[in-house]
Amino acid sequence: MHAIAIDLQRSGNIVTGSDDAIYEPSRSRLSRARLLPETIGWHAGHITDDIDTVVLGMHAHLDNPELLRAQDMDLDIVSFPELLGQMTADCHRVVVAGSHGKTTIAAMMVHLLHELDIPFDHALGAQVPGLSSPVSLTGEDLVIIEGDEYLSSRLDPVSKFLHYSPHELILTGIAWDHVNVFPTMEDYLAPFQQLVEETSRHDSIIYYGEDPHLARLVSAAQAEVTPYTRLVRSEEGMLQVDGEAFRPNVFGDHNDQNLAAVYTWAKRRGITAKQFCQAMTSFSGAARRLQVIRSEDPIVYQDYAHAPSKLKATTAAVQSHHAGKVICGIYELHTYSSMDPAFVRQYRHHFVDMAYRAVFYDEDAVRIKRRQVMTDAQIREGFGIQELHVLRTAKAIKSFLRSCPDIEVLLLMSSGSLGGLDLERLYD
Repeated sequence: MHAIAIDLQRSGNIVTGSDDAIYEPSRSRLSRARLLPETIGWHAGHITDDIDTVVLGMHAHLDNPELLRAQDMDLDIVSFPELLGQMTADCHRVVVAGSHGKTTIAAMMVHLLHELDIPFDHALGAQVPGLSSPVSLTGEDLVIIEGDEYLSSRLDPVSKFLHYSPHELILTGIAWDHVNVFPTMEDYLAPFQQLVEETSRHDSIIYYGEDPHLARLVSAAQAEVTPYTRLVRSEEGMLQVDGEAFRPNVFGDHNDQNLAAVYTWAKRRGITAKQFCQAMTSFSGAARRLQVIRSEDPIVYQDYAHAPSKLKATTAAVQSHHAGKVICGIYELHTYSSMDPAFVRQYRHHFVDMAYRAVFYDEDAVRIKRRQVMTDAQIREGFGIQELHVLRTAKAIKSFLRSCPDIEVLLLMSSGSLGGLDLERLYD
C-alpha cells in the first residue's frame, strides 16, 4: 500500500493515507515522500468530497470510521489489487503466487531483467537492490506482480491474485496459512484452484513439480503447464545451469528451487544459460529475506518468515550454512494465523533445533488485531518446545541476548517490527 501510494504520487496524483500502525521501512519511505500522516489512527474527517478514489486495505475493518464516511458519501472505493489490476490491464502480466518464495522469485526475475536491460514494470512485496521502489508502474508492456492469496479487502473478500489475470503464472508451493480467512486446508486451496482454472489455454503455468497440492491443481489447467524442481549445487557451492555454472549469493534448498523457477521462466523467453548465470551472480536477495544486517561477531540475519513452512525453511538453511556455529533464532508471532491458539500447533517440529530458540509475542499487536492473548505455556505447547524462550517486549529481547554472549549467528524472523527493536543499533 505505501509503495503504490508513493508511485501514484510520483506519476502526478495527489495522495493521502492513514493507518493505526505504520512500521519500518514503510514509515521512513512515506516520510521521505512527505506522505506520512500527521496523526496515526482513523479519522472520518480525512474523507472529503474532493477525493476521486479510496483505496481500501484488508487491515481496515467494516466499522472503520473513514470507510463508513466514504460509503456515506458514495465515493469510489477499490481494493489495492483491484487498482493494480486496472493499472496493468493492457500489460503482459507475469504473476508469481504460492505460500512461500514468491517475493524472492519475483525479486530474482526483476534483477535478471534489470541486468539484461529488458524494460519492465513491477509490483513486489519487498525492496530489491537496484530498484528505487517495490512498485513501479510506468506503462511498460511487461509487468512482474507478486500475487498474494490473502483477501483483497473487507468489501472485496477474494484472494488478491484473482484480480491479476496472468498471462504467465508461476506457482511456488502450497502450505496452509491465513487461518483467520481460510479455516481449513481445502478453503486455502480453493482460490489457487480458481486461479489455475481461470488461466486460459493461451497462457502458461510454471509450477514446483514436487508439491503434491500443485500437481493436483494444475491437472485441471487449460494452460500450457511446465514443472520445475531445483538447480543442482556442487560440493563447492556452484549451481549448474544447462552446461553453465555460477556461485549464488543466496543459500538454502528453497533458494535453489527459486532459482530453478526463474531459469525455467527465463528459458521460455529466450534468455540463455550464460546470460542467466552472469546476471544472477550479482543477485544479493530481497530485503528481509535472509538479509545480512551484520556480517560478524555475531553474524545477524533478518528474515520475513511468518508461517510454519517459512520458519522451517529459513532455520534449516541457516543451520546448514553455518554448521558447527552457535545459532540463536528469534521468531515473531505476528500474523493473524500466528496469533490463533489453535493454529500455533502448526508450528510443531518446524523450528529447527539450534543452540537458542525464542518466540517474540507483542501483546500490543495482538490487541490491534483483536486476537486472544496467549500464555507462555500455550506458545510452548504449540511449538512442542518446552525450553523455548517467550519474549514480549523489545527490552526483553535485549536482556535475553545479553544473557547469551556465545551467540555466533543470530537469526531474526519477523513480518512485524519485533516490538520496535532498533536492529541497526542492537549490538552497539
